[in-house]
Amino acid sequence: GQVSLRDCSFAWAKENCSVVVPVLQNVSVNVSSGSIVGIVGSVGTGKSSLLSAVTGDMRHIGGTATIKGTIGVVCQRPHVFNMTIRDNIIFGRMVDESYYWKVLEACQMIRDIERFPAGDLTEAGEKGEMLSGGQKQRVALARAVYSRSDICLLDDPTSSQDPRVARNILERVIGPHGLLGTKTRLFVTNNTWLPFCPDQWVLMHNRTAVVFKDLSELKQHPGAPTELFKESNGKRVRQVVTEERQG
Repeated sequence: GQVSLRDCSFAWAKENCSVVVPVLQNVSVNVSSGSIVGIVGSVGTGKSSLLSAVTGDMRHIGGTATIKGTIGVVCQRPHVFNMTIRDNIIFGRMVDESYYWKVLEACQMIRDIERFPAGDLTEAGEKGEMLSGGQKQRVALARAVYSRSDICLLDDPTSSQDPRVARNILERVIGPHGLLGTKTRLFVTNNTWLPFCPDQWVLMHNRTAVVFKDLSELKQHPGAPTELFKESNGKRVRQVVTEERQG
C-alpha cells in the first residue's frame, strides 16, 4: 500500500457546503509500501485528522492525494460491536483459523479469551460494554490485523495498555518483525521510546505536517512536544525489558 499527499488541504465539510475552513493545509507526506511512519504532535494539532484524510473521511479541497491499497483502521475510540469477540475480529471475512489465533496471540488477547465466560464466543455487548478500555482496543487492533489490509492506520493503538502489553503489541504487531511488518503503517504515538525505529516521523504542527527522517531531527524542531522525549518513558520501557529478561 502507498500513501502520497502532495501539497494537500483537507476540511471537515460536506461536498455541498459553500463555506470551507481547512483543518489541514499544504500537507506533503510520501509513504512507500511496507514502511512505517510515526505521527506525533501536541493535542489538537491534527494527528487523528491526518489519518481521517487518508481514509477519505475528510473533504479533500486541494493538492494531489494518491492512496493505493486497502485500509484497516484502529480509531482513538475503538469501535466494538454488539456481537461475539470472534465476530468482532473476523467481521464477515473468510475464516482462517490458524491466522486468527496468531492474531489473538500477537494482540495479547489469549489471556482475555481464557478469562471470558464463553471464550471468544463471549458477547461484547452494546458498544463493547462488557469489555474494559484496554480489551476494546485490543479487539479493534485484532480486527485491523486480521483484515490483512495493505495500509494500517493506528491512532495511538496502545494508549489503554500497560507498559508490558504495549511493548509486546509494538513488537509483535506493529514493528518490522510483527504481523504487520510487511504492511504500510501510519501510527499516532505520544511516546518516542519504541522498540523499533520508524522509517520517518511526521510532526503535526500549525495545521500541516513536517516530515523528519529520524528522531534527532524531530527533537530539534520547536514544535515537538517535550513530553515525547521524557526520560521517565524510557525508564518504563527499560524496566519492562529487564523484568522480561529476569523472568
